[in-house]
Amino acid sequence: MTTAKKLREISIVAPWQACDAVESFLRDAGALGVSVEQDASDRATEKVRAYFPANKPLDKIETSVLNYINAIKAFFPSGHAWDFKARLLDDEVWQERWKQFFHPIRVTPNIVVKPTWEPFQPTGGEIILTIDPGMAFGTGLHATTRLCLESIEREIEQRAAQNHTRRNRFVSLLDVGTGSGILAIAAALLGARPVLGIDRDPTAVEVAGENVRRNRVEGIVHIGMERLEAIDQRFDLVVANIDLATLIQLKKALADRVGRGGGLILSGVLEEQADALAQAFWNQGLRWTGTQNREEWNCLIFERL
Repeated sequence: MTTAKKLREISIVAPWQACDAVESFLRDAGALGVSVEQDASDRATEKVRAYFPANKPLDKIETSVLNYINAIKAFFPSGHAWDFKARLLDDEVWQERWKQFFHPIRVTPNIVVKPTWEPFQPTGGEIILTIDPGMAFGTGLHATTRLCLESIEREIEQRAAQNHTRRNRFVSLLDVGTGSGILAIAAALLGARPVLGIDRDPTAVEVAGENVRRNRVEGIVHIGMERLEAIDQRFDLVVANIDLATLIQLKKALADRVGRGGGLILSGVLEEQADALAQAFWNQGLRWTGTQNREEWNCLIFERL
């Protein structure tokens, strides 16, 4: 009998105006995933739930969250009660809770992301990604994932047209920190091949592999735990949706995986972090060609000179 995995859930009830800030803080604190739910009985407040590995010491995280809440309360409407709770959950409980707010979403005019447990009737030639995030998260709900999907779609279309004139119509792609595999699978369905998705978390690799099979892109998408520095292949596109510190730490390895004339798509950074990220990649033989933004998040595009 398999022992159920455990997660620590932190839930915060706050005025709805504060929830974006609370959500961002929890993600930066290392949450595996964050959800925001409206309160049907009190539309002035929302509940933010964040999930952390239970084997990770959380005393400091809980203390920092409480300190953060106390620091920002004065900036938001008073008269609404704030509430903080933390508890241990089995992953089966988390899975059921996740289903309450993950529904089919149209990420771009051509891409729809749907969970395995809900049907979706396409109205045209949409690309349908069927995703079960498992314990890996990555559903397309978060702004950074959507920014990456939009950028991947655009870059593949442009580069496929360029490659066609060179009698090579395929665009290769590397997805660093693949999570549920959503970006790698989308790239394959958009025509990229070969596609490699890597992650250091064995649970993510397992979940991503299942999603690859679910979307019938085996043979096109390989999911593995290869170290980025150990990959000697170069790609037409490299994408990494992680966080600022990790992106800067991996800057040389990421840049080295971008082939001649290839592109690098980086996300997971806030607007105020974009300049720091661009500066870090300035001396890596790459040119910063554009920035896309959604909410407070940025996605930066680079091209090898």
